[in-house]
Amino acid sequence: MFVCRAPSSFGSGFDLDNFVRVALKIIPLKKISPNAKNRLREEIQLMSKFHSSYCIHLYAHVFNEATNELILCMEYCPWFDLEQYIESTSLNSPLHWSYFFRLDGHLQYRGFASHSTEELKGEFPLPLIQHLMRELAGCVWWLHDNQIIHRDIKPANVLCFFDDGEWPRLKLCDFSTARRLSAGELASTLVGTPYYMVWSFD
Repeated sequence: MFVCRAPSSFGSGFDLDNFVRVALKIIPLKKISPNAKNRLREEIQLMSKFHSSYCIHLYAHVFNEATNELILCMEYCPWFDLEQYIESTSLNSPLHWSYFFRLDGHLQYRGFASHSTEELKGEFPLPLIQHLMRELAGCVWWLHDNQIIHRDIKPANVLCFFDDGEWPRLKLCDFSTARRLSAGELASTLVGTPYYMVWSFD
């Protein structure tokens, strides 16, 4: 049983059976095209078959006949995505995440705060960059090892999780354009976010 906390397209709720906070994505089916419905069906089938520490878990999906909406119940991220984390280091941003890593490698207080620290002028320390790239490479490796291509990897589709360590674990989300390929199969459809698409040279 799930209780939704916010009546919006994205919200959070609680799984009362397991007492776990979950993320809820509410999709009004009457507003999407038949092709979009097919992609949604493929996304659900794909996410239902894998469970990995590199990807967001899909716990369940429910069809609400009264409102003609599909509700996806997924793993909840209480922190932020990588795009928000990168943008929060900008000097033009009045509000900074206080999850910043100091140059000495220590994690500051977790929460929201306004910062003007001189050592955080839009730059990540090299060890943190190396850690994030290793995490992201692990995510991509797991997908490819399972014959899955994401096709829209970008900072907004990478979520940051904090456990006991100082640096975050990364998990991929939004598998709306992902595909599982059979042996020898190639994907030929042009999809993804143009700014983050890989260039191909002949």
